[in-house]
Amino acid sequence: MRRLLTLCAIIGMLAVLNPASGAIYEADFNAQPLGLLSEQPNTDPLPLYLPTSVYTFGISTVDVVASAGDLLNKPVLLDSVPGYLASAAFYNPSQYSSGAFRISWDSLVLSTPVDSRQEQGSVAIVQEDEGGSSSTTWGLKYNTDGKFLIRDATGTGYHSVGSFSVAISDHFDLYLDLDSSAYELYINSDSALIGSLIGPGKFLCTVFHSNGRWNDERAPFAFDNLEVVPIPGAVLLGMLGLSVAGIKLRKSA
Repeated sequence: MRRLLTLCAIIGMLAVLNPASGAIYEADFNAQPLGLLSEQPNTDPLPLYLPTSVYTFGISTVDVVASAGDLLNKPVLLDSVPGYLASAAFYNPSQYSSGAFRISWDSLVLSTPVDSRQEQGSVAIVQEDEGGSSSTTWGLKYNTDGKFLIRDATGTGYHSVGSFSVAISDHFDLYLDLDSSAYELYINSDSALIGSLIGPGKFLCTVFHSNGRWNDERAPFAFDNLEVVPIPGAVLLGMLGLSVAGIKLRKSA
């Protein structure tokens, strides 16, 4: 599994360099006015540049801001109030149940996160069942101990990995292999965790949530530079072939 996912990472980097890679989302918000984040239908020609849904319950806000921490070029700030949620959802044109994908973004918290339910992550990959109910395929949470809490299909359901600093952004690359229900997470270009996706591993949308919405205190959360890029199967097979050929050459040398 590790070799396959590491190859996915290589292919993902190649896809970034290839303008014809068929990206689903390329959202950096630089062209957006400051203030409430706009939406767009997911039927527009790809790539998409805005979320398909923005939720601002109560007086919570999801705003394009000039800067947030060290995110300096129009990031999106999600700021909730006690009891209310702020979120932005980036729906794919359709739900995927096969193939490989790279989801990348930059994000940070502007104060120390508060204690909240483990399943209330800041970033979630969401799937939908046949009855129309949504559930988490994979999740990431900024935890109170200064580490990231990853939600997946392991026995405990959660992993503590890496670390973060308040107001300092981290870059994330999440590689999904839906055919094997596996993922690999890179944080600041370093492989942080390999695991299994929750449930059948379908991929409907990428969602960013505010932190600590059930508490009197909360940590405003900001994100930027979302990309969702399919990894072409033909390229994957080609890379796997090169990998196998390289292994044979090394053995014969």
